[in-house]
Amino acid sequence: MTVATDSLDLHIGDIVVYKNHGAGTITSRETRATKTGDKEIVVITFEDGLTISLPTDLAQTRSEEHTSELQSH
Repeated sequence: MTVATDSLDLHIGDIVVYKNHGAGTITSRETRATKTGDKEIVVITFEDGLTISLPTDLAQTRSEEHTSELQSH
């Protein structure tokens, strides 16, 4: 198990922190067809059973926002 520090390098088993939900584990990576083309998705599963499917491009954006928040404090 590793702790993800770069959202472009997310692997199954990595632990990530998702704002408002806490720490979760990446349980799969998938490619899904959308209206705008194929999207790479990571599925994050939390201890309470909640799962979130997040496009990796959105994960990158959220990671950058969170990093900026931390650096401003």
